[in-house]
Amino acid sequence: MTDLVARLARARAETLALISLVEDADLNRSLNPEFSPLRWHLGHVAAFEAHWVLVRAGGESSLSDEYDYLFDPTRNPKAARVDLPPRSELLAYGERVRGRVVEVLARSTPDHPDPLLRDEYVGEMVYEHECQHQEILTFLLQMIPPGRKRRPDGWSPAVGGVEPSGEMVDLGRGKFLLGAHGHAFAYDNERPEFISRVDDFRLSRSPATELQLAEFIEAGGYVDESLWSAEGRRWARESGVVAPRDWSRVDGGWQVRTMFEDRAPLPGMPVVGLAQHEAAAFARWSGGRLPTEVEWERAAAWDDAVGPRRYPWGDAPPDPAPANVDGLAWGVRQISARGRSATGLDDLAGQVWEWTSSSFDAYRGFEAFPYEGCSKDWFDGQHRVLKGGSWATRGRLCRASFRNWYHPHVREMFAGCRVAR
Repeated sequence: MTDLVARLARARAETLALISLVEDADLNRSLNPEFSPLRWHLGHVAAFEAHWVLVRAGGESSLSDEYDYLFDPTRNPKAARVDLPPRSELLAYGERVRGRVVEVLARSTPDHPDPLLRDEYVGEMVYEHECQHQEILTFLLQMIPPGRKRRPDGWSPAVGGVEPSGEMVDLGRGKFLLGAHGHAFAYDNERPEFISRVDDFRLSRSPATELQLAEFIEAGGYVDESLWSAEGRRWARESGVVAPRDWSRVDGGWQVRTMFEDRAPLPGMPVVGLAQHEAAAFARWSGGRLPTEVEWERAAAWDDAVGPRRYPWGDAPPDPAPANVDGLAWGVRQISARGRSATGLDDLAGQVWEWTSSSFDAYRGFEAFPYEGCSKDWFDGQHRVLKGGSWATRGRLCRASFRNWYHPHVREMFAGCRVAR
């Protein structure tokens, strides 16, 4: 349990560091109608932890009925989430919760009769939950102009490098094991593992880059309706998009807004800020398509010599040397072969979430756990799967089996793509 408690403490420190980058005016206001204010997430991660560890696993009473309601995403509508307790009260509540949580987690054993307390499941769940909200906090911070945020120690501007060649890697047909395997913790939508099959396909060695997207724009990709699905064409017309999110025209060229600077597109940088509609149109323009979820996971996780890997580079968690993860770089960086997969692909974990063509659906034999709404409510045919994690994703969530999902028009998260053929 010592390692889990230490990770929970680090996660909370990282959450507090994120919200410290802005003043209360930006912390409290709604930055986007689709998302809750930054401060709401601070209360939500503590209330979620209290509910699942103290109440559900520990059998204790709630610490605050008021907070249970305020920070419940199903009962309290987004529009009402701006009238919240001050930061100091939320911090004090989080400390009270954490103190009692550690006591409950100490009861966890490998063979505990309660599955929430078996193998520290509930502790791992609240850890990953807070990590996911840290990434939401990060892309909310991205919505605030660079001049209104404090630059953290260690930040440095991005520097361009070598533009990838666009090489495609051949990935043969065959069977492989899909889903979470050998993990003490995984979400219900990653289970159960099962044997899947793919036909021959190719996948680009690197994710799509800023310069490739600039070329796509200049070639008329955003107005060539033959490249877009019917739904994508409708969305593009109605939204008026002409470039990835946070791109703007300046003096005849393109400027990319990152967390702390505005800069020109750079060689060797993965493009970020794409909706799935845009990603699919770019892939068609490139002579390919988006990979399916099964193809992507086969490329990221399968090693013919040893079987499935947890991460593209192996089973060891990132430290974060093998990948641009954990929010340490504050943005995308030069594409690198450091975390190359056994199949020969680069940057499959970290940098940018990669859109697939697959709908977010249940695996065969799916069982909802620990509650129906964890995943099942989103099996509606309207959400598309993203894989791999971004520069803001915590390393443990970059496992190859992890499944992210959004509507195909959403581009607030740090998403890009990779081309398949």
